Amino acid sequence: MLDSVQIRCTSLHFYYAIHICPNFLLILEIKNISGHLDFEYEKHQFLRTRNDGSKEGFYNPIDQVLRHARYLQSFNLKIPIEYAIVISNSSTIIGNTPGNIPIFHASGIHQHIELLTKKYSNYNISPKRLNETVELLIKHHNPRIWRFELETDKLLRGMICDNCNHKQPMKYYHGNWICNNCGKKGKEVLFTGLKDYRLLIDNKIRNKEFRTFFNIPSQDIAARILTRLNLPFEGNKKGRVYTIPPDFTNESIKENGNNVKEIVRINI
Repeated sequence: MLDSVQIRCTSLHFYYAIHICPNFLLILEIKNISGHLDFEYEKHQFLRTRNDGSKEGFYNPIDQVLRHARYLQSFNLKIPIEYAIVISNSSTIIGNTPGNIPIFHASGIHQHIELLTKKYSNYNISPKRLNETVELLIKHHNPRIWRFELETDKLLRGMICDNCNHKQPMKYYHGNWICNNCGKKGKEVLFTGLKDYRLLIDNKIRNKEFRTFFNIPSQDIAARILTRLNLPFEGNKKGRVYTIPPDFTNESIKENGNNVKEIVRINI
């Protein structure tokens, strides 16, 4: 099973899941939509009726899965290509559907594969050909790289107090971050803040950037905190650059003189 396959030509073809076996290839167009769903094939229309009776239209998944199937057929894969639309929300009611396109809940996937296996029981490609087909699809997998522009000057600075609905910055005072609004104090907010910095800005941070992002009043205080965090770093003194690991918590790994890793609790 291949999932989240993205193949580019003049447009993007996103395949939620592709089941490949020696007998056939099955494209699964998966939809997680609640309500009552009606597929109107001749009108190329897909409607959802909510519990309050209101209706809304979506891009027709039938058109989507047919377009994906046509594109895979252009690869001349020498294997039968089937397709189905799968509704992943178990509470969704499937209404009108065309009889020539399989549309069912996720619980019916196994049974549908069994039916197709019987249908193509006399068709069986070699293991070599099967591997070549999988490798071809993987070769053409070209995932979209999502980029976004972030105006860092508009970010709220300082540690964010979760007791004040994440709106009130906390102040650093004698080893603790304190919220002037509700009085909450603690050290754990630093690790949440560092994770935010890593996700929003960079996994590298310098003393100046640390002071700016977390509203630290002094270069010496910032240096002392960064040193106690045991973050990996490069360079010395003013040129030092620290790396924030993806799994960084209030327990950091430190190597002792015998190169044996031990867990040390940070005291900041």
